[in-house]
Amino acid sequence: MNLSKHILAAAAAATLSIAAMSSPSFAEGFDQPHRPRMSAEDRAALLDARIAALKAGLKLTPDQEKNWAPLAACRT
Repeated sequence: MNLSKHILAAAAAATLSIAAMSSPSFAEGFDQPHRPRMSAEDRAALLDARIAALKAGLKLTPDQEKNWAPLAACRT
C-alpha cells in the first residue's frame, strides 16, 4: 500500500513538471537573442586561459612539467 502512494506521488510530480515545462513562460527563456560570435583572437585567448587553468589544476611535478610544452603545442 505504501509503495503505491510513492508511485502515485512520483507520477503526479512528473505530470506537473511536464506541464510546467510546456507552458509558454518556460519556452520564452529560450527565445533570447543570439550572442555575437567571438572573434578568433577572443577564442584563442579563452583557449589559452582554459589550458593555463588546467595546467594549474593538475599541479604537475617537475618531471611532468618537461612534457607539458609538446602537449600545449597541440592546442590548434
